[in-house]
Amino acid sequence: MRLLKSILKSILERGNRMSNQQDWAAMTPKEIVEYFGLLDEIKLDNDIGTTNSRVVAALLVVAASLLLLPIGARMTSIISESWYAQLFGGVALWLGALSVLLPQLIVSVPEITGLVTVNLFSGTMHAFGTGFQVKYLWEHAKASNFINLRLVPSRNIFTFISRDGVEITYTYVIQYRGRLRLLPIYIRVDKEDIDEALGAIVRFTLSQHILSQTADELRTSESIKVMEAEVSRELGRDLGHEIEFRYGIDFEVFSLSEPTFGKDYVEATTAVVVTDKLEAAARKLRDPEGLGLTGQSAIDVAMMLNKENVSREVKGLEATDLASIFQKTVNDAVNTVMATIAKRR
Repeated sequence: MRLLKSILKSILERGNRMSNQQDWAAMTPKEIVEYFGLLDEIKLDNDIGTTNSRVVAALLVVAASLLLLPIGARMTSIISESWYAQLFGGVALWLGALSVLLPQLIVSVPEITGLVTVNLFSGTMHAFGTGFQVKYLWEHAKASNFINLRLVPSRNIFTFISRDGVEITYTYVIQYRGRLRLLPIYIRVDKEDIDEALGAIVRFTLSQHILSQTADELRTSESIKVMEAEVSRELGRDLGHEIEFRYGIDFEVFSLSEPTFGKDYVEATTAVVVTDKLEAAARKLRDPEGLGLTGQSAIDVAMMLNKENVSREVKGLEATDLASIFQKTVNDAVNTVMATIAKRR
């Protein structure tokens, strides 16, 4: 019973520790791999770049290669008794050996690039950053393990439903890069898997906001800024999200496009705009200082003057109560205008 309580307490303490995002940055790469249960797949050390032990090992290899000097001299003595020839033979053999050994000991990593080497004996992976780096002779480095650490864009399009039932489409872009100290984790995951995981977080976060807002509220630039901030906070731009450490990435930027609304909403919004425009024009025509038209006649004239735009845009109003307003023909409107002008003369 005491053992069971101890195990449960350990699990709860670990859960509480993991729930605090600040703990992620404090964890070592080995602890992160252990937490996600990747010990069978990934062996890595906590150090990054050139270490003192690697420098010492490289110096020992170079020192051991000096033994080739007398060996080269002895081999040269077979064909020449000249001391200069023997010295030249020893130095030539030593330099030839160094030309083979040094590329195995020193590696140049380009800018904004990381390198993952593999210990051929233990299978442990080690990450190196940009610059000249010293590695163990028995650490293998191949071209495919040079990892580009530039920003990687993840772009996708999603359609949501607002609180008032309007379809709204957004395009988002997430930019992330591989995290140097977690490169062994990063290289085990395909970009498609990372994009899918990030997309799931974005969809969930945006849907919570969009479902609580109307289409009119979502049209504002302030709404875009709020959603960008919410997603950035959810992804842990400041403290780090679990997804960053699970896939060995570093989230940088999230941006959201202006929304695209469904056809029905666009048509309804356009119809409202046209109606407001006609009513404003009609008010001017009813002005006593203008033509002094009656209410219905003013609307008819406004339609005539704006018919190039109205003829297309008011079709969405045919099934509404506003349709009755626009039943008069253009000819009637022209006759009314002409009659009014004749009276004023």
